[in-house]
Amino acid sequence: MVLSALEKKLQVCKSTRDIAANSLYIALGDLLENKTVSEADLRNRWLDEMNKDFSIFSEGWYSPPPYGIAVLFGTDLDKMTCRLNCENFRPKETWPHDDIVLNRENGIIYVYASPVHKRTGIIGDFGMTIYF
Repeated sequence: MVLSALEKKLQVCKSTRDIAANSLYIALGDLLENKTVSEADLRNRWLDEMNKDFSIFSEGWYSPPPYGIAVLFGTDLDKMTCRLNCENFRPKETWPHDDIVLNRENGIIYVYASPVHKRTGIIGDFGMTIYF
């Protein structure tokens, strides 16, 4: 089967997003074995994992935040505070912090990464919310 140009582009976007998603899965799995996990811990571990794939620019196109990665922790008690309900991730107060740790009982994690496929320049933005 011959793919159209559009189908090829969509396939590249999907594979770039898959790299981000699978890297997050590995990073979060590793970190959840630790007692405490900060936003910066998850961001750094996720970036390290994405850096293993040489087909992408893991630091992405959306900068700031540093490395094109957003990681925000909160709880269901925060009722989506301003920090978790931000318009964008460019202001410094929304960047991953070392002193904000995951609440494993009623935590919320919001993550976003903006990897770019090196050969084509196609972006593969990936984001999700995880509830504990």
